[in-house]
Amino acid sequence: MLVVFANRKKKTTPTEDNEEPPTGPTSVHAFPRKSGSSKPHLNGPNLAAFIKTVELILDGLRGNVVATKRDLFYRSVKLFGKQARVDAIVEDIAATLQVRREDLNIVAAPKGLFAGHIEIFTKDGKSVKPGDNGALIPPSVAIERIACDNVKWVLVVEKEAVFQSLCAPAFLQDTMGSLHGVLLTGKGYPDLSTRELIKRLSDDYPSVPILCLVDADPHGLEILATYKHGSASLAFDRANLAVPSIEWIGVKGTEWDALRIPRDELLPLTKADRTKALKLLKREGLPDEWRRELSYMLHLQRKAEIQVLSTATRSAGTSATPAAGPASSCVLFEYLASKIAAHCAPKT
Repeated sequence: MLVVFANRKKKTTPTEDNEEPPTGPTSVHAFPRKSGSSKPHLNGPNLAAFIKTVELILDGLRGNVVATKRDLFYRSVKLFGKQARVDAIVEDIAATLQVRREDLNIVAAPKGLFAGHIEIFTKDGKSVKPGDNGALIPPSVAIERIACDNVKWVLVVEKEAVFQSLCAPAFLQDTMGSLHGVLLTGKGYPDLSTRELIKRLSDDYPSVPILCLVDADPHGLEILATYKHGSASLAFDRANLAVPSIEWIGVKGTEWDALRIPRDELLPLTKADRTKALKLLKREGLPDEWRRELSYMLHLQRKAEIQVLSTATRSAGTSATPAAGPASSCVLFEYLASKIAAHCAPKT
């Protein structure tokens, strides 16, 4: 028995007439193992897990029931053994069939958050408005429409802790005033629902700048690259996920001196950081600015988290009135307000 999977890390192109499935790199797995065979072995437990996953997907499609990958795992914990096995099988099936995961009625558990001047209407007739701490981003398959007509900017933040600081009225209302915007976070490396919402915002509101705030380290740039260019693991679905227009506004290593951040507040690059940086530098199509920033980090052997702004000195020339709250928040608010205003200014 042979099971042939499309390679989901390679983008395949459908034929023009769409009469035949697209061709591209594949992965062939044999069952059972044959002596001398060079094909990867699909052993008994993996085959059983594959068949069970297909069965659960078909049941959901017949009953029009949407499930999370976590739901699938808990329906047969002993068989699957670990969540990663279910995740890989679902993604392989979607790539092989050249469909999106949501077309299989499979979604990820909610992870990302949104806040600001936005309202999401779901297909079951409900309205989701973010509270003071934001709200979970619904799966894209459940979203009917989005209302954020008066929004001037969208800011994607790497970390939830920073996102929660920005949710405060001191930033959204006092600092930004009438310059209404939307905040989003994928809590680190983003899930599909977060990426799909950002993609939808970029398509529905093309004149609104989408900005990104990440740590000044190689992993922050990898997260930025995931939003902008898509991830290798879902390369086949890049057209539905990547947001080429997203712009990186910080934090950047070349700003450390201008912000007067003490060098002893910077963190040393780890071996994993250096490996990630060198790998990114070899990537084709990497923007020149990203290369300069990575090279600067490697030269100094230093990195910084967004929270390093708490040690920055407030600009003496700023005219912004600091909002009530910790001084570190004021510096962050002013830093972002300046960046956002610059991107919202009319192009000359």
